[in-house]
Amino acid sequence: MKKLVFFLLCLLVRPSFAQQLPQALQDALLECNYTYAAQLLDKELKLAGDNPSYLIKLADAYRTCGQTVKSIHTYEQALRHQPDNRKIQRQLVRLETSLGNYDKGIKYCHDILAQDSIDAIAYRLLGNCYYGKRELDNAYRAYAKAYALNPDDFSTVDAFSTLLNEDHDYATALEMTEKYRQKDTTNLRINQNNAEAYFRLERYDEAIQRYKTLEASGDHSFYTLYFQGVSYFAKKNYYLAHRYLEMARPTDPENTSLLYYLAISSAKTSWKKDAIDYMEQVEDLVVPSDSLLSWMYNGFANVYPQNHPRFEESYLKMLEINPKRFALWNILALAFETVDSKKARQYFQRYLQAIPEEEKKKYPNAIHVEHAQKYLEQQESDQRTEDFWKGKPAVIIRSKRTSEK
Repeated sequence: MKKLVFFLLCLLVRPSFAQQLPQALQDALLECNYTYAAQLLDKELKLAGDNPSYLIKLADAYRTCGQTVKSIHTYEQALRHQPDNRKIQRQLVRLETSLGNYDKGIKYCHDILAQDSIDAIAYRLLGNCYYGKRELDNAYRAYAKAYALNPDDFSTVDAFSTLLNEDHDYATALEMTEKYRQKDTTNLRINQNNAEAYFRLERYDEAIQRYKTLEASGDHSFYTLYFQGVSYFAKKNYYLAHRYLEMARPTDPENTSLLYYLAISSAKTSWKKDAIDYMEQVEDLVVPSDSLLSWMYNGFANVYPQNHPRFEESYLKMLEINPKRFALWNILALAFETVDSKKARQYFQRYLQAIPEEEKKKYPNAIHVEHAQKYLEQQESDQRTEDFWKGKPAVIIRSKRTSEK
């Protein structure tokens, strides 16, 4: 009888202790007063003893307060009493991963899978660990296993499609996200990955429609604005490209790709002065490699007017980097054809010298070559005429005409 009374008392006392945090601590958590809550948690942890259920609650509360290390230590304390508790193991994977301790996370995942080889969540968490380590092949295998076990789990679809987009497997990412959207069209992350897959596949109309839907739902994140802007740029709708790229710029003001597209869009719309400013920012930011410098100078050539010194300089710099781009000589010549015949003649000559013989008969090179030749012939004819009359007094010419009359 005494044993039964003692057992009943334990049932009455232990659940209340395990299930309830002190009211002051609950209030601090509800009010987001995490500094005070963490102080109360430190006191509670000393009183928690070996009760795993209460330790889990304290660890959860530490996690809410952003006390990641203390949360890990408290979960580990609870795990010693319940070594097969999957909730604890999963939380430890997430927390260790957040600290970059991917190998520890991998170990916990393997512990779970040793108990249950078809735990889809464990495979997804394992994929997250390998993804964090940039072991993408292992991450792919883990995500693929998780997806095969539970294709309806949005976290798995999100993680897997993110990896597929990064791995340039856009078609599979698109197929996966479209399949998920048949069940749920509202998931933000799935729609973002779906829109990016359309964008990467250069299906800009579909990408724009997806980004419009994301924007209407309240998504104004950087990549939603940036990819939407670049999609409009690809469609040559430069005003809308400018609008969305300008909206994205404050989030990442030193993004050279964004600044480049924004500069070109500005140059083709009403913000021509801004275009030059943005390209000059690109110039300050890019790493001085040949490919990036050529890309940058191409931008300058697009944003500076032809009468600006940097317009000509940009083409000459590109030719200096890659002399085989013979078409640039022709572009320069055409730019000066009506404003500076001396430069036009010089650049047409350089073009005809640079273009290989086998290229001269190909379209559209043949047209450009013919134009350059005719221009130079006309210039030579004009020069001979000018040389002929040079030094002959105008009065003699007049008197000769008078005598003929």
